Amino acid sequence: MLVWSFVPDSLDVNAWDACSRWFVPEGPLDGFTALPIQVYDWSTRPRAEFHRLAAAGILVLLAVLLPMNGVAVMIRAWHQRRRV
Repeated sequence: MLVWSFVPDSLDVNAWDACSRWFVPEGPLDGFTALPIQVYDWSTRPRAEFHRLAAAGILVLLAVLLPMNGVAVMIRAWHQRRRV
């Protein structure tokens, strides 16, 4: 967040939101960014709404990661049984 170091302390939150160029998706066909980057962006914002969004994004990441890890473990076990 190199940009934050150049923002004066007297700048209020509303002016900062107005001058920032953050990615805010409006639908499924918009451009995209990686969810971990989006969660980091939301967690650095001062409003509580963005902190709730960051928490929800972390839960989504965990909901995707844990089943994928389970599938990877099952595939590895299947391949190890076939090899022996």
